[in-house]
Amino acid sequence: MVLTLVTTLHLINYATYIEIEIMRNRQLTYLAFIGLSLMMTSCGQGPQPAAQVQPVEGIRMGTDYQKPGAPIRMGHDYDGNTSLNTPEIINLVFFPAFDVERLTIDLSSSSDDLAVAAVNYDGPASANNPVSIPVTVSSGIEGRYFINMQVATDKNGYKSGRAFSLQVVVGNPPSQKADTTKELNGERIRVLSTEENTP
Repeated sequence: MVLTLVTTLHLINYATYIEIEIMRNRQLTYLAFIGLSLMMTSCGQGPQPAAQVQPVEGIRMGTDYQKPGAPIRMGHDYDGNTSLNTPEIINLVFFPAFDVERLTIDLSSSSDDLAVAAVNYDGPASANNPVSIPVTVSSGIEGRYFINMQVATDKNGYKSGRAFSLQVVVGNPPSQKADTTKELNGERIRVLSTEENTP
């Protein structure tokens, strides 16, 4: 029993010694890191202020900031509703942020039910002269469709792209909003309308 007590005390002392060594190693590592950081800063190798980035000539910053991609903004004159079986002209306007050697604009419909007639653009573009493309849309089926626009630019060999989409509402399609109801247990359930088509 005395031997067991002595062995237990030695194990406790040994465990305490290991904990102290681990803490000492952590402190030494931390001090070494701080010392190295101070030494690098005093030698001029530490954190430096960011260099001022010179904007590329012609790029508009501030409120016109865009995500990475083709530096193009898109506008249109669509009023939000197209009558059934009646062709409507929508004017799409593309604004380059600066002059580009080549601008490519490809237009397509999201569905075969929406006819989209337009001439795709492929040529140079200027920041002072936006590209306007008249698009004629028509459909005999009520619904929500999209005009998809793939835009690509090339300036000094640097190519980038951007995609746009414009929703075209034909007729009076049903609302996309779902009715929300509550069950007895307080859980919210969305009720969606469905259409069953049988061949």
